[in-house]
Amino acid sequence: MQVGDIPQKEYDYLLSMPIFNLTEEKVEELQRLLKEKKQEYDKLLNMHIFEIWSKDLDAFLEALDKHEEQEERDRLSHKGGTAGGGRKGAKKAPARKAVKDENSSAKKNKA
Repeated sequence: MQVGDIPQKEYDYLLSMPIFNLTEEKVEELQRLLKEKKQEYDKLLNMHIFEIWSKDLDAFLEALDKHEEQEERDRLSHKGGTAGGGRKGAKKAPARKAVKDENSSAKKNKA
């Protein structure tokens, strides 16, 4: 093998690639996905860390509520299931207010 020669195994990924990956439509789809991801990245880059945290927390709390509702429906649909379950303690609304209060005070301190 001479200098500059590329071993054949370096091209194996091309030979094993499905032909539909080489279509113009696939290229356009990948370019569209790239554009969407760049927009999402720019949006996150311009957000304050507390905004991102608050948004993630809200999404988590919403998913948790849905999960708890499903668990409660499952518990009620199965007679003889264990009583109780679910989350115990304070309500979520005060926690959200506290989070938003922290965010607004952090923004004021930043300004």
